[in-house]
Amino acid sequence: MSTAVAAPPHSGRAGPPPAGRGPRLRNRVWLLVLPALLWVVVLHVLPLVTMVQESFLDDAGAVTLGNYTRLFENSGYLAVMWRTLGYAAAVALICAVLGFPLAYAIARSRPRVRVLLTIGVISPFVISSLVRTFSWQVLLARNGPLNSLLETVGFAPVSLLFTPAAVLIGLVHLSLPLMVLPIVNTLRSMDWAVVRSARSMGAPWTTIMTRVVVPIALPGIEVGLVLVFVFAGAGFVTPYLLGGQDGAMLGVTIEAAVNRFADWGFAAAAGVVMTTGVVVALALYRWLMAGRWSGWRPGRPWTPAGGRGGWPARTAPGRPPPSVAPCTV
Repeated sequence: MSTAVAAPPHSGRAGPPPAGRGPRLRNRVWLLVLPALLWVVVLHVLPLVTMVQESFLDDAGAVTLGNYTRLFENSGYLAVMWRTLGYAAAVALICAVLGFPLAYAIARSRPRVRVLLTIGVISPFVISSLVRTFSWQVLLARNGPLNSLLETVGFAPVSLLFTPAAVLIGLVHLSLPLMVLPIVNTLRSMDWAVVRSARSMGAPWTTIMTRVVVPIALPGIEVGLVLVFVFAGAGFVTPYLLGGQDGAMLGVTIEAAVNRFADWGFAAAAGVVMTTGVVVALALYRWLMAGRWSGWRPGRPWTPAGGRGGWPARTAPGRPPPSVAPCTV
Protein backbone atom coordinates (compact mmCIF):
# COMPACT_ATOMS: atom_id res chain seq x y z
CA MET A 1 0.00 0.00 0.00
CA SER A 2 1.48 3.26 -1.15
CA THR A 3 0.96 6.56 0.56
CA ALA A 4 0.81 9.76 -1.45
CA VAL A 5 2.99 12.47 -0.07
CA ALA A 6 1.80 16.00 -0.69
CA ALA A 7 4.35 18.32 -2.27
CA PRO A 8 5.36 21.27 -0.16
CA PRO A 9 3.73 24.54 -1.18
CA HIS A 10 5.75 26.62 -3.60
CA SER A 11 7.13 29.69 -1.90
CA GLY A 12 7.22 31.76 -5.10
CA ARG A 13 10.95 32.42 -4.74
CA ALA A 14 13.60 31.02 -6.96
CA GLY A 15 16.14 28.81 -5.27
CA PRO A 16 19.78 29.74 -4.97
CA PRO A 17 21.77 29.59 -8.20
CA PRO A 18 23.83 26.48 -8.74
CA ALA A 19 27.30 26.52 -7.31
CA GLY A 20 29.72 28.30 -9.60
CA ARG A 21 27.05 29.99 -11.68
CA GLY A 22 27.50 33.43 -10.07
CA PRO A 23 31.18 33.79 -11.10
CA ARG A 24 30.31 32.62 -14.63
CA LEU A 25 27.64 35.31 -14.94
CA ARG A 26 30.07 37.97 -13.73
CA ASN A 27 32.62 36.81 -16.29
CA ARG A 28 30.00 37.10 -19.03
CA VAL A 29 29.19 40.64 -17.93
CA TRP A 30 32.86 41.56 -18.19
CA LEU A 31 32.94 40.09 -21.67
CA LEU A 32 30.07 42.39 -22.65
CA VAL A 33 31.83 45.43 -21.18
CA LEU A 34 35.24 44.59 -22.62
CA PRO A 35 34.70 45.89 -26.23
CA ALA A 36 33.50 49.29 -25.03
CA LEU A 37 36.28 49.44 -22.44
CA LEU A 38 38.91 48.69 -25.09
CA TRP A 39 37.38 51.32 -27.36
CA VAL A 40 37.64 53.98 -24.65
CA VAL A 41 41.17 53.01 -23.66
CA VAL A 42 42.57 52.79 -27.20
CA LEU A 43 40.82 55.79 -28.74
CA HIS A 44 40.56 58.14 -25.74
CA VAL A 45 42.81 57.29 -22.83
CA LEU A 46 45.97 56.39 -24.75
CA PRO A 47 45.87 59.46 -27.04
CA LEU A 48 45.30 61.67 -24.00
CA VAL A 49 48.27 60.12 -22.17
CA THR A 50 50.41 60.53 -25.29
CA MET A 51 49.39 64.17 -25.61
CA VAL A 52 50.29 64.90 -21.99
CA GLN A 53 53.65 63.15 -22.43
CA GLU A 54 54.40 65.03 -25.66
CA SER A 55 53.61 68.38 -24.04
CA PHE A 56 56.62 67.99 -21.71
CA LEU A 57 59.13 67.19 -24.49
CA ASP A 58 61.09 69.52 -26.74
CA ASP A 59 62.23 68.88 -30.30
CA ALA A 60 65.21 66.86 -29.05
CA GLY A 61 63.07 64.66 -26.81
CA ALA A 62 64.26 66.21 -23.52
CA VAL A 63 61.84 66.91 -20.69
CA THR A 64 61.00 70.60 -20.46
CA LEU A 65 58.32 73.09 -19.41
CA GLY A 66 59.14 75.39 -22.29
CA ASN A 67 55.96 74.56 -24.20
CA TYR A 68 53.76 75.70 -21.34
CA THR A 69 56.02 78.71 -20.71
CA ARG A 70 55.57 79.91 -24.29
CA LEU A 71 51.84 79.37 -24.06
CA PHE A 72 51.30 81.35 -20.87
CA GLU A 73 53.87 84.11 -21.44
CA ASN A 74 52.38 85.15 -24.77
CA SER A 75 49.44 87.53 -24.31
CA GLY A 76 48.02 86.52 -27.69
CA TYR A 77 47.73 82.87 -26.70
CA LEU A 78 46.15 83.85 -23.38
CA ALA A 79 43.57 85.94 -25.24
CA VAL A 80 42.78 82.97 -27.48
CA MET A 81 42.29 80.70 -24.44
CA TRP A 82 39.91 83.13 -22.74
CA ARG A 83 38.12 83.68 -26.03
CA THR A 84 37.61 79.93 -26.39
CA LEU A 85 36.03 79.61 -22.94
CA GLY A 86 33.96 82.76 -23.53
CA TYR A 87 32.64 81.51 -26.86
CA ALA A 88 31.76 78.14 -25.35
CA ALA A 89 29.85 79.76 -22.47
CA ALA A 90 28.07 82.24 -24.77
CA VAL A 91 27.03 79.50 -27.19
CA ALA A 92 25.69 77.39 -24.31
CA LEU A 93 23.58 80.28 -22.99
CA ILE A 94 22.27 81.24 -26.45
CA CYS A 95 21.34 77.63 -27.18
CA ALA A 96 19.49 77.43 -23.85
CA VAL A 97 17.46 80.56 -24.66
CA LEU A 98 16.67 79.43 -28.21
CA GLY A 99 16.34 75.73 -27.50
CA PHE A 100 13.90 75.76 -24.60
CA PRO A 101 10.89 77.18 -26.54
CA LEU A 102 11.58 74.76 -29.39
CA ALA A 103 11.88 71.82 -26.99
CA TYR A 104 8.64 72.87 -25.28
CA ALA A 105 6.84 73.01 -28.62
CA ILE A 106 8.13 69.54 -29.54
CA ALA A 107 7.13 68.05 -26.19
CA ARG A 108 3.62 69.52 -26.35
CA SER A 109 2.92 68.68 -30.00
CA ARG A 110 1.04 65.68 -31.36
CA PRO A 111 3.01 62.50 -32.09
CA ARG A 112 3.21 63.00 -35.86
CA VAL A 113 4.15 66.65 -35.54
CA ARG A 114 6.66 65.75 -32.81
CA VAL A 115 8.37 63.28 -35.15
CA LEU A 116 8.61 65.87 -37.92
CA LEU A 117 9.97 68.54 -35.58
CA THR A 118 12.50 66.11 -34.10
CA ILE A 119 13.69 65.18 -37.59
CA GLY A 120 14.03 68.89 -38.36
CA VAL A 121 16.14 69.39 -35.24
CA ILE A 122 18.53 66.51 -35.88
CA SER A 123 18.66 66.92 -39.68
CA PRO A 124 21.71 69.27 -39.56
CA PHE A 125 23.72 66.33 -38.22
CA VAL A 126 23.08 64.53 -41.51
CA ILE A 127 25.14 67.18 -43.34
CA SER A 128 28.86 67.58 -42.77
CA SER A 129 29.86 70.42 -40.49
CA LEU A 130 32.24 71.62 -43.20
CA VAL A 131 29.38 71.97 -45.70
CA ARG A 132 27.23 73.79 -43.15
CA THR A 133 30.05 76.20 -42.35
CA PHE A 134 30.64 76.95 -46.04
CA SER A 135 26.90 77.65 -46.31
CA TRP A 136 27.21 80.25 -43.56
CA GLN A 137 30.12 81.79 -45.45
CA VAL A 138 27.82 82.32 -48.40
CA LEU A 139 24.98 83.69 -46.28
CA LEU A 140 27.15 86.08 -44.27
CA ALA A 141 29.34 87.31 -47.14
CA ARG A 142 29.44 90.97 -48.10
CA ASN A 143 27.41 90.24 -51.23
CA GLY A 144 25.45 87.39 -49.69
CA PRO A 145 21.69 86.94 -49.35
CA LEU A 146 21.57 88.54 -45.89
CA ASN A 147 23.12 91.82 -47.00
CA SER A 148 21.07 91.77 -50.19
CA LEU A 149 17.92 91.56 -48.07
CA LEU A 150 19.11 94.42 -45.84
CA GLU A 151 19.79 96.61 -48.87
CA THR A 152 16.37 95.77 -50.29
CA VAL A 153 14.57 97.02 -47.17
CA GLY A 154 16.73 100.14 -46.99
CA PHE A 155 19.44 99.23 -44.47
CA ALA A 156 23.18 99.46 -44.98
CA PRO A 157 25.05 96.16 -45.45
CA VAL A 158 26.90 94.78 -42.45
CA SER A 159 30.19 92.92 -42.29
CA LEU A 160 29.53 89.71 -40.37
CA LEU A 161 31.94 87.30 -42.00
CA PHE A 162 35.27 86.81 -40.19
CA THR A 163 33.94 88.34 -36.98
CA PRO A 164 33.14 86.90 -33.53
CA ALA A 165 29.43 87.21 -34.37
CA ALA A 166 29.88 84.85 -37.32
CA VAL A 167 31.61 82.30 -35.07
CA LEU A 168 28.76 82.45 -32.55
CA ILE A 169 26.15 82.06 -35.28
CA GLY A 170 27.89 79.02 -36.74
CA LEU A 171 28.51 77.35 -33.38
CA VAL A 172 24.92 77.92 -32.23
CA HIS A 173 23.64 76.35 -35.44
CA LEU A 174 25.85 73.30 -34.91
CA SER A 175 25.18 72.93 -31.18
CA LEU A 176 21.45 73.66 -30.90
CA PRO A 177 20.30 69.99 -31.25
CA LEU A 178 22.49 69.07 -28.27
CA MET A 179 20.44 71.48 -26.16
CA VAL A 180 16.99 70.70 -27.55
CA LEU A 181 17.00 66.91 -27.29
CA PRO A 182 17.80 66.62 -23.52
CA ILE A 183 15.14 69.23 -22.70
CA VAL A 184 12.58 67.39 -24.83
CA ASN A 185 13.39 64.15 -23.03
CA THR A 186 12.87 65.83 -19.64
CA LEU A 187 9.65 67.58 -20.60
CA ARG A 188 8.14 64.39 -22.04
CA SER A 189 8.52 62.72 -18.64
CA MET A 190 6.73 65.64 -16.99
CA ASP A 191 3.25 65.26 -15.51
CA TRP A 192 1.29 67.85 -17.48
CA ALA A 193 -1.52 67.71 -14.93
CA VAL A 194 0.61 70.15 -12.93
CA VAL A 195 0.29 72.72 -15.74
CA ARG A 196 -3.44 72.12 -16.09
CA SER A 197 -3.89 72.54 -12.34
CA ALA A 198 -2.00 75.82 -12.39
CA ARG A 199 -4.11 77.11 -15.28
CA SER A 200 -7.32 76.05 -13.57
CA MET A 201 -6.25 78.06 -10.52
CA GLY A 202 -5.90 81.16 -12.67
CA ALA A 203 -2.11 81.40 -12.81
CA PRO A 204 -0.82 83.50 -15.74
CA TRP A 205 1.18 81.78 -18.42
CA THR A 206 4.41 83.50 -17.44
CA THR A 207 4.03 82.23 -13.87
CA ILE A 208 3.38 78.70 -15.07
CA MET A 209 6.48 78.73 -17.24
CA THR A 210 8.85 80.29 -14.71
CA ARG A 211 7.61 78.55 -11.57
CA VAL A 212 6.45 75.14 -12.86
CA VAL A 213 7.79 74.19 -16.30
CA VAL A 214 11.30 75.66 -16.13
CA PRO A 215 12.15 74.17 -12.70
CA ILE A 216 11.01 70.75 -13.91
CA ALA A 217 13.04 71.08 -17.14
CA LEU A 218 16.24 72.15 -15.33
CA PRO A 219 17.85 68.67 -15.37
CA GLY A 220 17.58 68.62 -19.15
CA ILE A 221 18.84 72.20 -19.38
CA GLU A 222 21.85 71.28 -17.25
CA VAL A 223 22.70 68.33 -19.50
CA GLY A 224 22.33 70.52 -22.58
CA LEU A 225 24.58 73.22 -21.13
CA VAL A 226 27.34 70.70 -20.45
CA LEU A 227 27.09 69.09 -23.91
CA VAL A 228 27.03 72.40 -25.77
CA PHE A 229 29.87 73.87 -23.70
CA VAL A 230 32.15 70.91 -24.41
CA PHE A 231 31.18 70.74 -28.09
CA ALA A 232 31.60 74.47 -28.71
CA GLY A 233 34.85 74.69 -26.74
CA ALA A 234 36.41 72.08 -29.01
CA GLY A 235 35.28 73.78 -32.20
CA PHE A 236 37.76 74.05 -35.06
CA VAL A 237 36.10 74.15 -38.49
CA THR A 238 33.62 76.90 -37.65
CA PRO A 239 36.05 79.40 -36.07
CA TYR A 240 38.64 78.60 -38.74
CA LEU A 241 36.30 79.38 -41.66
CA LEU A 242 34.08 82.07 -40.11
CA GLY A 243 36.21 83.78 -37.49
CA GLY A 244 39.39 84.92 -39.16
CA GLN A 245 42.00 86.46 -36.87
CA ASP A 246 39.47 88.09 -34.54
CA GLY A 247 37.44 84.94 -33.99
CA ALA A 248 40.14 82.28 -33.81
CA MET A 249 39.83 79.73 -31.01
CA LEU A 250 42.38 77.44 -29.42
CA GLY A 251 41.69 74.66 -31.91
CA VAL A 252 42.87 76.93 -34.73
CA THR A 253 46.07 77.66 -32.78
CA ILE A 254 46.73 73.93 -32.36
CA GLU A 255 46.19 73.33 -36.08
CA ALA A 256 48.64 76.09 -36.98
CA ALA A 257 51.26 74.71 -34.58
CA VAL A 258 51.04 71.25 -36.19
CA ASN A 259 50.56 71.98 -39.90
CA ARG A 260 52.53 75.21 -40.28
CA PHE A 261 55.34 74.89 -37.75
CA ALA A 262 55.41 71.14 -36.95
CA ASP A 263 55.65 72.12 -33.27
CA TRP A 264 54.10 69.02 -31.73
CA GLY A 265 55.15 69.84 -28.18
CA PHE A 266 53.50 73.24 -28.22
CA ALA A 267 50.36 71.83 -29.88
CA ALA A 268 50.17 69.10 -27.23
CA ALA A 269 50.56 71.69 -24.46
CA ALA A 270 47.77 73.79 -25.95
CA GLY A 271 45.57 70.68 -26.15
CA VAL A 272 46.26 69.82 -22.51
CA VAL A 273 45.43 73.38 -21.47
CA MET A 274 42.20 73.36 -23.48
CA THR A 275 41.12 70.01 -22.03
CA THR A 276 42.00 71.11 -18.51
CA GLY A 277 40.17 74.40 -18.93
CA VAL A 278 36.97 72.68 -20.07
CA VAL A 279 37.16 70.14 -17.23
CA VAL A 280 37.78 72.85 -14.62
CA ALA A 281 34.92 74.97 -15.96
CA LEU A 282 32.54 71.99 -15.80
CA ALA A 283 33.74 71.11 -12.30
CA LEU A 284 33.11 74.67 -11.12
CA TYR A 285 29.67 74.57 -12.69
CA ARG A 286 28.83 71.31 -10.97
CA TRP A 287 30.11 72.62 -7.67
CA LEU A 288 28.37 75.98 -7.80
CA MET A 289 25.22 75.54 -9.86
CA ALA A 290 24.25 72.03 -10.91
CA GLY A 291 21.13 70.70 -9.18
CA ARG A 292 20.76 73.80 -7.02
CA TRP A 293 18.36 75.81 -9.14
CA SER A 294 15.17 74.53 -7.56
CA GLY A 295 14.89 77.51 -5.22
CA TRP A 296 15.06 80.00 -8.07
CA ARG A 297 12.23 82.48 -8.47
CA PRO A 298 12.00 85.41 -10.87
CA GLY A 299 12.68 88.60 -8.95
CA ARG A 300 13.79 86.81 -5.76
CA PRO A 301 17.20 85.89 -4.43
CA TRP A 302 18.03 82.23 -3.97
CA THR A 303 17.14 80.94 -0.54
CA PRO A 304 18.22 77.76 1.27
CA ALA A 305 15.99 74.76 0.73
CA GLY A 306 17.79 71.94 2.45
CA GLY A 307 20.59 71.48 -0.08
CA ARG A 308 24.32 71.41 0.43
CA GLY A 309 25.92 74.60 1.63
CA GLY A 310 22.58 76.35 2.06
CA TRP A 311 21.61 75.88 -1.58
CA PRO A 312 18.36 74.29 -2.78
CA ALA A 313 18.41 70.52 -3.08
CA ARG A 314 18.19 68.61 -6.36
CA THR A 315 14.79 67.40 -7.45
CA ALA A 316 13.90 64.35 -9.52
CA PRO A 317 13.12 64.87 -13.22
CA GLY A 318 9.42 65.22 -13.92
CA ARG A 319 8.54 66.40 -10.42
CA PRO A 320 8.12 69.99 -9.31
CA PRO A 321 10.59 71.21 -6.68
CA PRO A 322 9.31 70.90 -3.12
CA SER A 323 9.79 74.62 -2.55
CA VAL A 324 7.49 75.64 -5.45
CA ALA A 325 4.46 77.25 -3.88
CA PRO A 326 1.01 76.81 -5.45
CA CYS A 327 0.35 79.29 -8.23
CA THR A 328 -2.10 81.96 -7.19
CA VAL A 329 -3.64 84.84 -9.00
